[in-house]
Amino acid sequence: MPTTVPLLTPAQGLAQFERNAAALTALIPEADLDAPVAACPGWTFADLVAHVGEIHQWARHAVLAGSPDGPYTPPDGDLAAWYAQHASALAETLRTTDPDAPVWHFGPKPRTAAFWSRRQAHETAVHLYDAAHSQGLEHELDPAAALDAVDEALTMFYPRQVRLGRIAEPDPGLTVRTAGHEWTVGREPAAAVEGPPDAVLLLLWNRIGLDDDRLTSSGDRGCAAAVLAAGIVP
Repeated sequence: MPTTVPLLTPAQGLAQFERNAAALTALIPEADLDAPVAACPGWTFADLVAHVGEIHQWARHAVLAGSPDGPYTPPDGDLAAWYAQHASALAETLRTTDPDAPVWHFGPKPRTAAFWSRRQAHETAVHLYDAAHSQGLEHELDPAAALDAVDEALTMFYPRQVRLGRIAEPDPGLTVRTAGHEWTVGREPAAAVEGPPDAVLLLLWNRIGLDDDRLTSSGDRGCAAAVLAAGIVP
């Protein structure tokens, strides 16, 4: 069972989202738009920004209309201005919506607007990392937000992957530890992995591998690799 991780408050999630979106916006004007994104095979930097902007529009519609089925405005011309516009619109919607207001989202109940402040903070953080690395730049993830994102991956995304039949519950399983917290993925663990929150988050989202020097593993390394490769996040 997981230990209790202090979740980002809606205000903290919104602040993280706005910082990440501003940093991504700042990258765009000088970026090589055709640079490949290693974590997203087939995507260029421009494709990545378009994806994140689309997700912001999707989340905003979910809050405003109570449905994921909204219109999507694709990039046209100034990619930085287009992205900034949709990031700003989502931030304003989240800022002016009661975090306890009922909205559509794909996570567990209660289905309230607070979900999207957290989700968009983490969505943008991981893709900001991707965008920076596509340009040969380093990007450090906020440790407290990364810890919360690890919890999101293992207590929201992983059970959802199993529930939707996308993966089977791993057997044997894997123990994940970071910053004094622990989660079990699957049944009786045969392996464990541990590291700082940023490295564990990047591992779970397949941005780095078990051989990263920030991580330590024990037990059956093949089991750990198999669990991570199974698709515990989408």
